[in-house]
Amino acid sequence: MNQIVADRYAEALFQLAVAGQSAGTPESEAGRNADSTTAQGALVDKVDHDLTLVTQTLAETPDLRRLLLHPLVRRGDKRTVIVSLFGPHVAPVTLNFLQLLFDRGRGPVLEMVQSRFHHLAAKRARKLNVKLTTAVAIGPEQLAQFEAILAHAWQRHVEVEAQVDGDLLGGAVLRVEDEVVDGSVRGRLDALKHAMSQG
Repeated sequence: MNQIVADRYAEALFQLAVAGQSAGTPESEAGRNADSTTAQGALVDKVDHDLTLVTQTLAETPDLRRLLLHPLVRRGDKRTVIVSLFGPHVAPVTLNFLQLLFDRGRGPVLEMVQSRFHHLAAKRARKLNVKLTTAVAIGPEQLAQFEAILAHAWQRHVEVEAQVDGDLLGGAVLRVEDEVVDGSVRGRLDALKHAMSQG
C-alpha cells in the first residue's frame, strides 16, 4: 500500500517538474531564455537532487527524522523546521511538496518517493541505473569499462552503482532497473534447487 501511495506522490511531483510549474525559480527563469526542454530537464534534475539531499539528511539525523514523523508534533512546527532547514537549498516546488507530504502524514514514504522520482528522471534523460553486486570489490577502471560496454549495448547513458556481497559464491548479480540478471554461482544453485523442488 505504501509503495502505491509513494508512486502517486512521486509521479505527481515529476509531472509538476516536467511542466516547469515552479515560477520564480532559477530554472523557470532559464525557461524564458533557453530551450524549454532544457529548462524543464534542469528542474527535474534539481528536484531529483533535492529529494536525495533531504532523504540523506533525514537518514543521517535520526532526531530530525523522529521529530518530523512524530504524530504529536504540530503541522505548523514541522513546516517551520522544513522551511528553515531545506528552504535555502531546494527548489520551491520541492519545498512545497515536502510540506504537503508531512502535512498529510505521509513522511514515512519519502524514501520510496525519492527512489521512484529518481527512476522517472533517469528514464526521461535516457539514463539507465544499474546496480552491480560482486563477491569482491572491483576497481574504478573495471567499473568504467563495464559502464562503457553497457552504454554501447543499450545505447543509453549508464550509471553503475557497485556493491560487494561476500555471500556470493562467484560471478555477479546485475540489477537493471527492476530486472535482475543473476550471473552468480549462488543464483544458479538457487534456481536449480527451485527447479528440483517443483519436480
